[in-house]
Amino acid sequence: MPKFDEVPLVENFDDSVFTKDEIEVLEAVEQTYGLYDGKYLEELTHQELPWKNAREGVPDGTHCTNVISIEDMNTYYSELLAQYE
Repeated sequence: MPKFDEVPLVENFDDSVFTKDEIEVLEAVEQTYGLYDGKYLEELTHQELPWKNAREGVPDGTHCTNVISIEDMNTYYSELLAQYE
């Protein structure tokens, strides 16, 4: 079983490849989730519908390489965002 530690900080982050809006999103994500360790983040994301949809039919605890669809992510996070606007 892998050990989950703090998510490491990125060294030499080049923010010039992002727009101002993208930087704002990245900063909001860091402020919201940056205090959590990998295990907590894993548990959090595994409760979300895109992850559940990708693993449909795969038993819990079984390795899975199914890709989470962009459509599922777009739908789920758009609806989530709408709740907070």
